[in-house]
Amino acid sequence: MSRAARSLAQLKTLLDQQRQALLTGATTPLDTLTPRLQAAVAQAESASTGPAAAQLAEPLQAISQLATENQALIEATITGIRDAQALLRGAMDRTHNTYSADGSIETHALSVARLHKRT
Repeated sequence: MSRAARSLAQLKTLLDQQRQALLTGATTPLDTLTPRLQAAVAQAESASTGPAAAQLAEPLQAISQLATENQALIEATITGIRDAQALLRGAMDRTHNTYSADGSIETHALSVARLHKRT
């Protein structure tokens, strides 16, 4: 296996790991994958020059497709995070009404301290 083919295989493996982390919502692996992906891309670019470049067209296209799919997942993740932030901001700016023990309506402001995860 040529150096270029090994570089592309490593890049594909890293992109597959990134995809899996994005699909499962695991953010910790993403922190370690980013610098490794950048290094693998640089290595693949330097190894994919010269006469061997023509033989790598098909693997490069597959890797490009993986990268495009991962980019769409990253953009969807960022959109989801922004939507969640907006919902939380909106919830914290609101009040809600409840009934007291004597039947009167009480207005309460929501705060971060009152938001909790239901189990």
